Amino acid sequence: YGIDDTRREIDEQIYQHVDLRGVREIMGKTSNAFDFIDIIGQLRFQQRWARTPRIPRTTVLGHSLMVSNTMYLHDLDAGADDNQVYNDYYTEVEPHNCFVAVDDNDEAVGYIICAENHKKFTDIFKKFYLPEIRELGFGYYFRALMDIYGHIMYAKKYPAHLHINVLSVCQGQGTGSKLMDALKDELRSKGIKGLMLSCAADNDGAIRFYKRNGFKVLAVISGGCIMGVEL
Repeated sequence: YGIDDTRREIDEQIYQHVDLRGVREIMGKTSNAFDFIDIIGQLRFQQRWARTPRIPRTTVLGHSLMVSNTMYLHDLDAGADDNQVYNDYYTEVEPHNCFVAVDDNDEAVGYIICAENHKKFTDIFKKFYLPEIRELGFGYYFRALMDIYGHIMYAKKYPAHLHINVLSVCQGQGTGSKLMDALKDELRSKGIKGLMLSCAADNDGAIRFYKRNGFKVLAVISGGCIMGVEL
């Protein structure tokens, strides 16, 4: 898979920034940072990654960082609490199911995140993430619970679920559909047969977008619309 060539290319890029303290620390083989990034680098060379397109083509570490940063900045723009941990599960547990779209200036303009197995998501989220959300207040806690239980009745046929967001200035340009296609291809490669999502029942624009991408309405519950697509 061209591992030697890729390593040589990465080393050359790193040495261009050896004047930076952080880079020198990463290069020090006795540091904790080196061990961590070395593991991330090894993941980059797995066969599955060679078959999986990313937007843009990045290392696993860079890809995960872009997803995390994009979602953090989006939360700030939306006026969300900067301590909220709704999205931490996806970027920390399933970064391989997270994709970021960038513009010509390599600036993030959208993301899609996914949990590929509802039971796994529920078990881990309830144990490690829900207690943190509860400390933020009942409103946050209730919203997180709805995100879990709103999908249970359809999880057998649609085990994966997603969240997607594209900056308003970039909507209507095919960015969201490209993110959808990247995620669907990733899930199909692992034999996952169904994908679902939820949105506000009165968000007509979002529902039209999802229908264009093959989703159908499964249910409308308490002002929320649950949609699914077979893969």
